Amino acid sequence: MKKASLLKFGLATTLSASAFTLSTLPLVSHAETAVKTTTMYTNHGVNARTAPSVKSKVLGVIAKNTKIQVIEKTNKYWYKIVYKKDQIAYVSADYVSAKPVVVVPPVVEKGYVQHTNGVNLNVRAKAATSSNIIGSLKPGGTVYLTKKYSTLPKETWYEVVYNNQLGYVNAKYVGFAKPLPTKIVKKGKVQNTFLNVRKTASSNSKVLGTLKPHTTVKFAKHYTTTSKDPWLKIYYKGGTAYISAKYVDWVLPK
Repeated sequence: MKKASLLKFGLATTLSASAFTLSTLPLVSHAETAVKTTTMYTNHGVNARTAPSVKSKVLGVIAKNTKIQVIEKTNKYWYKIVYKKDQIAYVSADYVSAKPVVVVPPVVEKGYVQHTNGVNLNVRAKAATSSNIIGSLKPGGTVYLTKKYSTLPKETWYEVVYNNQLGYVNAKYVGFAKPLPTKIVKKGKVQNTFLNVRKTASSNSKVLGTLKPHTTVKFAKHYTTTSKDPWLKIYYKGGTAYISAKYVDWVLPK
């Protein structure tokens, strides 16, 4: 009986100790499922630490552009996160973003903004005219292309690098020959022909008079050497009128 009692006592003691040991383990995996997290991304390689302090132990390094589950923002300097599924860790808020980092491909070729009639060329987020405008390029400006488009079949849109992000521009406004510097033109000269002066910018408009060959005219509108207007607005007999651009040469400033 004593032997049996001792056996029972020893078994009970062992079970009791086991139960105590199990109850004191940190059940992080159960706690995780009850915690609401927010998906964010690292924008740089960042240390995962045991506490929100640069003096705390480093658990490991999380690579750039890694998706992380954020539990909360501890303060303006640190995020509390789920680390390796069953641990709690802290990362510097400076290296965490709401969106992943876009990997920008290298620039392969350069082009130039052309044929925009002096208007800036829009850079869009996607290859569509309905897409958001993320910036613009000036006439004659350099376009940084991600493919060698000059050797490819003609495309509608070109993929570009703009302010360290991907964008798209309308292909018909990009050329590959470096344009001459754009200059403002204030005067023109009629070619070797008589040229009708019209009331409005239309060949059906009323003729107000005629200019003789080689007559110099002063423009009533801002034009540049890259302007492609079919009609030019000029000062004429105390007012303004229009002449056909194809019969006029620019008089460039000296």
